[in-house]
Amino acid sequence: MKLGIGFKLYGGFGLVVLSLILIGVVRLTQVTQLGDKAKRSGDTTPPTEFLVWRTHFNMVQLRDQVPIFVHAAEDKRDEHLARMSEQEQAIAADFQDLRAQPILDVGTLALLTDAEQKLDAWYAARDAGPMSLARADNAGAADEALHGASAGLYEAADEAIVTFHKGFRAIVNVEAEAAVDAVDRANLLIAVVMVVAVAAAAVVAFLLARSISGRVREMSAALVDLAENVIPQLTGVTQAVGRGDLSKTADIRVEKLTANSSDEIGDKARSFNATVEELDGMSSAVNEMVGSLHGIVGQVGRTASSLSVASSEMASAATEAGDATSGIASSSQQMATGADGQAQSVAQTRSVVNDLAGSIDRISSGSDQQVTSISNQVAGAVSEMAEAAQRAAAGAEQASGAAEAGANKVDETIEGMAKISNAVDVAAA
Repeated sequence: MKLGIGFKLYGGFGLVVLSLILIGVVRLTQVTQLGDKAKRSGDTTPPTEFLVWRTHFNMVQLRDQVPIFVHAAEDKRDEHLARMSEQEQAIAADFQDLRAQPILDVGTLALLTDAEQKLDAWYAARDAGPMSLARADNAGAADEALHGASAGLYEAADEAIVTFHKGFRAIVNVEAEAAVDAVDRANLLIAVVMVVAVAAAAVVAFLLARSISGRVREMSAALVDLAENVIPQLTGVTQAVGRGDLSKTADIRVEKLTANSSDEIGDKARSFNATVEELDGMSSAVNEMVGSLHGIVGQVGRTASSLSVASSEMASAATEAGDATSGIASSSQQMATGADGQAQSVAQTRSVVNDLAGSIDRISSGSDQQVTSISNQVAGAVSEMAEAAQRAAAGAEQASGAAEAGANKVDETIEGMAKISNAVDVAAA
């Protein structure tokens, strides 16, 4: 179940309201109890007080009727006796009503019984004493009996009624004190409940405020760090990579927020943690890109170095090819020179042959004297032809050496071009 901030706040407010309702219920219960006690006291105390007063009043009236009966004329005694009987019946009814009062306890009922017994003892002493002597026309003895044992028993009965009344008042006072104590206890309980309610509300409010404000401060600090440090660092790295500076890397370190609640702040914390994970992924991607660019730049550098070496080798091969070409040209010139020498030798030979032919013609038409001269000329011509042939052979040999040197230069040039081709293939790979 998702417990939002509003739910928590309303829950705290509901706790306070519940505490106030509890206070009201306790107060109402106490007031009801006090009302019941007050009603019972009000229903029983005045009637009981009235019954006690009437009983005591009737006892006094009954006591006063005794000397009137003693000194009354004989024809009036029956009237006084009837009146005394009515008062006795009223006193008995009052005793019966007193016994029915709910406020009386066992102790006060025992006092009431004792008073009734003493009153009966007075009735017996009165009937056997003054009233009996009065019926016997013994007025003097009757007067003495009025102040004798009969008077003492009446005083004992009257004192018993007073004791019962004191017991009854003690019960009323106890109930009044109990009511006051109940009020005090109710007030104390209400005060305690109020203090507990206020303390509970304060604790709930404090815990809610600390929970909300603490997490809000943590989230605010994380957002400030994200805005002031993390994002500018990531932006700076990407801008540096755009400028060609591969010396910087992204080092993003953001602590994730605690997201163990199901309220709105917990949702925001989980969203923030997801953003942090995305930033970590972006940082890793940027660092991988920078590393890849480092590798590419290094490979390009190595390729450039290979191309530089290949260019140097190509330049050296070109120089060697130039040298070979120069050697080939020199050999060609030497071959041309040898060819010219051979041509000159052939021309000389042809001239000598022509001279020889002429000499033969002259030999055939001349004299024997010319044979020796012609032989000498032929020997000289043959000698010159031999020298020319030697010079031609030397020239051919030089041309053959130059051609061989040119072939070697061409082979070296081809080998250099092959090296250049290999270097270019390596650079291209």
